[in-house]
Amino acid sequence: RDLTMRVPGSLWRQGSTGMLRLKLAHFVFDKVSEPISKGVERIAARSATFEAGCRAVARAYDRHAAKQHVRLFGEEAELPELTDAQATKLGAEMLGEGFVWCVGFSTFLYQVLTEARAERAQAQRLADCEEAVGALRAEVRRLEALAGPGGLRGGEAA
Repeated sequence: RDLTMRVPGSLWRQGSTGMLRLKLAHFVFDKVSEPISKGVERIAARSATFEAGCRAVARAYDRHAAKQHVRLFGEEAELPELTDAQATKLGAEMLGEGFVWCVGFSTFLYQVLTEARAERAQAQRLADCEEAVGALRAEVRRLEALAGPGGLRGGEAA
């Protein structure tokens, strides 16, 4: 039994359309992060400290990838050592993609929080309306009790 069909807003609910959206989002992400990565590379070329930071990020990633290879396949990976230029480029790409991910996640989080706030406000308005309807019903019952068993006839009080 496919439980994803019951999840509202699920990418999988639309079938191949959902996968198309996912691929499109990946394409847009790549295209947006590319110029940012290039900008980070230009900054790294002007700042030795930033360049060293980019290289450190890339080399840490490289070590992590080698450890993952050992963990998955049980054998040492024969990865060539990254040159300084390769490490700077890879680190700049990773920092650019990280920036895009952070902006995307922040936008998503803002949207979720805004919708939750709107839903709470709508629930509060609904509760206020239900309370007002209850008060009006109580007032109608009070007025009917005052009018007596015959009620109101022709617009005149009995």
